[in-house]
Amino acid sequence: MDRERRYGQEMAAIAERHPDEPDLSNLAAHALLTPQRGNDLPGLVQGLAILEKRLAQAPDDTAAIHYYIHATEFAGRPADALPYARRLGALSPSASHLVHMAAHTLVHVGAYEEVAVVNAEAIKVDADISQAMAYAGPLGAAQYYAHNLAFGFYGALMAGDRDLALKYAAHAPIAFPEGSDPTRRTFAVSRTLVAYGRYAPAKALALPAPAPAEAPLNHIYWRYARGEALAAAGDARGVLKESREIERIAVENAGGLPEVKLIAAKVLAGRAAMLRGRAKKAASLYAEAAAAQEKAFAKSYDPPPWWYPVRRSVAAAKLKAKDYAGAAAEARRSLTGSPADGLALRVLGEAERKMGDQIGAEQHRAEAKKDWIGDVDAIGLDLI
Repeated sequence: MDRERRYGQEMAAIAERHPDEPDLSNLAAHALLTPQRGNDLPGLVQGLAILEKRLAQAPDDTAAIHYYIHATEFAGRPADALPYARRLGALSPSASHLVHMAAHTLVHVGAYEEVAVVNAEAIKVDADISQAMAYAGPLGAAQYYAHNLAFGFYGALMAGDRDLALKYAAHAPIAFPEGSDPTRRTFAVSRTLVAYGRYAPAKALALPAPAPAEAPLNHIYWRYARGEALAAAGDARGVLKESREIERIAVENAGGLPEVKLIAAKVLAGRAAMLRGRAKKAASLYAEAAAAQEKAFAKSYDPPPWWYPVRRSVAAAKLKAKDYAGAAAEARRSLTGSPADGLALRVLGEAERKMGDQIGAEQHRAEAKKDWIGDVDAIGLDLI
């Protein structure tokens, strides 16, 4: 990483001497930002300064916008890139990765429906190009196809967009059919099973079990989707069975998979406890899952590796347990990391109403209705 930083600093000095060559400043910024992936931060301030100077001169420079989206994401000020992110796709409509890039800003500011839509648009760009060029192999062979699909699917679930979430789920095995790259297929297809558990329970329960030799992630998400479907039917015993089956799945100690397994099992155990009226127990189980999620995946938005912030479930359980102050605190904590989450806002509003804060309750209820696609009040606390 030191090599990239030194290269970036030298390139920045060259760019200063040649202001008529904008590609030099973009190359410098890119090199200075690369170490951020490894939590090596010294080049970030200089990289941001270079990009802001370039965008002041040329606000439609797509390379500068691309790097500025990442830079503001790394710096914890993603909203600064919002005006640029929202027009990047129109500036480069045939470049699927640049169409997708807005999602890196949009997810941090809580514009989840836009995250879902821009990634669907990016997928269409790749599909159109694949068809026009008659590329061999499945659609998912395009470099960022799985990335865009998983990112967009997350946005659809966080926005409560049932129809788009199910479209993503239906498309995943088409883009990544059996026989395609198993790692990419697992990454893209397994997580989309959540849509069936949440929005098409009968389909989730009818899905055949993965073959024993398939990747553990396929087994985890198959069980998890079944658990969500059974929770929707109020079958606490069935939900708990799926949780225990997930705990039995053997996983390798790499790539965050043990954390996904723990989160999936604890969330379903929490659902079962909620269905049985044991809200305090549910809050404890959800808290374990939330802590694992926040520790392992605190900065992972590329895409987020779990489909929602489990902290909002802690808030819902505390609300059901009549711990209204605790529910409000947990909801606010969840919203800090995942702003404009309609379900967390709903829990916060209900907790405030119970505590007599009618102004806050009405404000957050209105925000929840605005941010959620569909009826935010139709989802019971047991499923939040």
